[in-house]
Amino acid sequence: FLEDQDHGVQTTNLWIWSLVSGHLCSLYRVLVRILRPHLQSLKGTRSNLLPFYPTCYFPSSLYPVRVPGATTCIFYPTCYFPSSLYPVRIPGATTCPSILLVTSPRASIHEYVVSVSEDHQYTTPRRAVTSVEDMDIWKESEAYSEIVKFIVALNETVKGKPLTIKCLLADVPRNLLTLLNHLYNWLDETPPVDQPEKLENQSFRTWFDRLKREALVLLIWALPEQFYRAIPEVKFYLVEAFGNPTRNDYGTGHELAFLMFLCCLFKIGALTPLDQEAVVTKVFNRYLQLVRKLQLTYRMEPAGSHGVWSLDDYQFIPFIWGSSQLIAHPRIEPGSFLQEDVVKSYADDYMFLGSLQFINKVKTGMFAEHSNQLWNISGVGSWSKVNSGLIKMYKAEVLAKFPLVQHVLFGSLLPFRPVERRQPGVHCVRMSMTPPPPPPRFLPPDKDDQ
Repeated sequence: FLEDQDHGVQTTNLWIWSLVSGHLCSLYRVLVRILRPHLQSLKGTRSNLLPFYPTCYFPSSLYPVRVPGATTCIFYPTCYFPSSLYPVRIPGATTCPSILLVTSPRASIHEYVVSVSEDHQYTTPRRAVTSVEDMDIWKESEAYSEIVKFIVALNETVKGKPLTIKCLLADVPRNLLTLLNHLYNWLDETPPVDQPEKLENQSFRTWFDRLKREALVLLIWALPEQFYRAIPEVKFYLVEAFGNPTRNDYGTGHELAFLMFLCCLFKIGALTPLDQEAVVTKVFNRYLQLVRKLQLTYRMEPAGSHGVWSLDDYQFIPFIWGSSQLIAHPRIEPGSFLQEDVVKSYADDYMFLGSLQFINKVKTGMFAEHSNQLWNISGVGSWSKVNSGLIKMYKAEVLAKFPLVQHVLFGSLLPFRPVERRQPGVHCVRMSMTPPPPPPRFLPPDKDDQ
């Protein structure tokens, strides 16, 4: 009715709509009284509660915005995730003339990652894995558990979805994109200098030192004021995510640091379950573009590369989430990525193919020779099998390697202490969390991390 040019018809329609809305609100109050006991009984469980159509209406424009992975819904102004019945306010919503159908993501991050309370005590992250014997403690730690669950949750979120999908972009994800764009622009202000490749790259050192100096200010700008107390802790993961200026290298350990940075933002509440899709398709994808530019501009070496037998010299996660994106794709099968025209046509839509395009750009020779592991993947029967296999491979080839894990920083949000075993069937919900006791043999961060 808002598009009707006739003022009289518009006024009549508005009057009719107001009358209908009043009856709907009355019906809603009756339904809430009837359903409230049942809603409370569902606490701690997952269910397809009120399976309405997965559309939410933002009252500023009455424009339908699809919420990622719709499974459940309740009415405006609160979005309930049935795993905890914890209300999440939708950004930008004030009032709605009709019932608002709001849904939770397919895999809510709060079912996997434990949030912290507002009075949580933050600490300075430090290294804790100092010997091979500590690897067993690492695999049983809260940090390891939540990192794996975080990867799996976002893996489920982007299943079957291209990078170009239209998704909700709230303030914090939008600010993170701007922050990454800001770092990208620094590259133009810090051009590379001619020097021997094996030496510390002075231009990258300049870029990195600037990041360390301004990380605090950048995060203060990007995050709402209520999360300022967490910035001194989470900034370490952001700084660590772009390589080592002393060795002039970048690898999966730095990629892991960026995952830990994002995971911490979910834990403190700066990112919400409604941001999951944007975090992968927008924020993480922009991060990939930035680090690839860093690698090419400053000729960075791979950190801990396995050579021809590795999946990739620099990254791993885009292959996991990228293979999830391709699950059930009607045309692209695992064997299709060996075709150059397929990679060229879909590189901007799927992280897996975008990563292959970058490999083809920086490496020469036969694909089966310089990327043997990826070539072997082309023979797997389905993307689901590829995806599950890559998750197992990530645990074995990245998270289980001491040379990488010895540089991981542990704080209050991702602690080194053993994970608390919860009762079966009980999902993680928002709860208080006390600071962990200091683990044994903590080492201070590297000088480059300070």
